[in-house]
Amino acid sequence: MSQPSGWFHAVCITAIVLGALGILMGLFTLGMLAVRPVLQGMMAHSRVHAAPGGGLDAQVEMQREMQQVAYRWLPLTLPLMGIEAVVSICLIVGGARSLRLRPGGRALLIGAFWVAVVVELGQLFPAIAVQLENAAVTEKYMPRLMEAPSPHGGRMPPEFGGMMSVFTKAAAVLGMVVAVVMALAQVAFYVFGAIYLGRPEVRAQFTGPSTAELVGSG
Repeated sequence: MSQPSGWFHAVCITAIVLGALGILMGLFTLGMLAVRPVLQGMMAHSRVHAAPGGGLDAQVEMQREMQQVAYRWLPLTLPLMGIEAVVSICLIVGGARSLRLRPGGRALLIGAFWVAVVVELGQLFPAIAVQLENAAVTEKYMPRLMEAPSPHGGRMPPEFGGMMSVFTKAAAVLGMVVAVVMALAQVAFYVFGAIYLGRPEVRAQFTGPSTAELVGSG
């Protein structure tokens, strides 16, 4: 039985890395959802001691609306995050078992690849929608933030507000482009990985005893 090629190792290792990143990103997102109300409460507490009509009022209201946007999409994003967590675990386990040529590792990895394609494309819509809504919220409160006096009593020049509005829109567009490119890149890898692992020469690697078993018997 021939040794697995470099492409085989690259596909399996990349699957393990993407699975680990998926779990970390899921934990980070859940952490942000949990911390955001605490931060909002701290800002609201500071608002009591701040001057009325200041920039802190606008910041608190803006953060509240962004939190409402995130919560509004939770019925869709939470199930997708749960499925992604399961897929991420399958990518790690399937990649590790495939590297050792364990029975079932290839089938598990192929299945995880195809489900990951659906999950990535499914997450793209709410991710873009949330970014669009948050950009609209930021643009809504930007004039108030620009007009609010600084702690030293100064104010931003009028032209600075226009620059910040352009910057906010550009950042939103850039964020959406990055999200789409990253999602499509992962989808391309998952499709390639699933097709590659289905090739006859790759299947042949799993027909005999695994490498680990051969070493152990020796």
